[in-house]
Amino acid sequence: MQEFAIDVQSLKALYTDQEYFEYNFRGLVQHPLVTFDKQKYFPMSLGFLKDKMALQVYWVLFDYIKAKYGDQKLSRYTNFMGVCFEEYIFRLLTRIYPSSPRLGGRLVREITYHPRRRTTLKTADNILINASSLILLETKVSQLQVYSTGIVGDLEAFREDVKKIVVKAFQTIQRTKEAFQQGLLRNELPVEPRDIQSFYPVVITYGTFPLFPIVWRIVEEEIKKKIPGYDPELLDKLQIVQADEPEVIEAFLETSGMPFETLLQKKIADPVYKQVSFHSFFFNEFQHLRPLKSKYVNQVFDHFIEDLSVKILGKK
Repeated sequence: MQEFAIDVQSLKALYTDQEYFEYNFRGLVQHPLVTFDKQKYFPMSLGFLKDKMALQVYWVLFDYIKAKYGDQKLSRYTNFMGVCFEEYIFRLLTRIYPSSPRLGGRLVREITYHPRRRTTLKTADNILINASSLILLETKVSQLQVYSTGIVGDLEAFREDVKKIVVKAFQTIQRTKEAFQQGLLRNELPVEPRDIQSFYPVVITYGTFPLFPIVWRIVEEEIKKKIPGYDPELLDKLQIVQADEPEVIEAFLETSGMPFETLLQKKIADPVYKQVSFHSFFFNEFQHLRPLKSKYVNQVFDHFIEDLSVKILGKK
């Protein structure tokens, strides 16, 4: 509870010492529960509490494992979280991108290939095959640093986050595109390079990643700086999906009947929405389809409520 709660005296001290407290919720972001007597706790913001439980818990465990067990155990933890997130995204993609008789397996998971002797490389985590395009998706479990980036607002720390999350993912995606065009993936991908005219790079982040024009400018600057031979056409089509958006996208595709490729094309073609989140795009352009909740999520929620009622009320 110590990780989640702050007492009124400590919160008052922050209010007194911290500049612009009314705009900087450092204390409540890190400790969303407030207590008077360490017996009863209440949230000042349900949003902060939700983020702490859903997103910040990654860093809570990260810091604990690093301090107690060292880098070796920490590496096992981050790898495990990465595998879990990749599996979650793959299962979601299998629901929205079923196999096609004409194209065969339209969803292909990460491929290990050998561009030359004694060299082993891996493609993007998932490749979605369309009639004339490939959507290359890379998942990243790394998140924005809660304190340096999210609370203090350190711009250099944010640039380091961009390198760790977006630049590395873009490098993998571009390498995948080049390997495909060179014929290095012909045995694993059921499509000929000559049939593919377009590539859509998509980075899916495990946590929140703020998206608006000034952030997009930093993303582009870091990619151009860190990848001298970057692909300008690929960069122009880059899209970033936050962790809570894949299920919303799934619901949108179900409700609208629009293919994922068309959704990407529409968003990329719009000079305003190209650089903002999918949440903002849906909210402003497709209000008539709200609320967006997938059939699968509804089924899972219904089962959860049924199980909960059995445990609490003893009813079936």
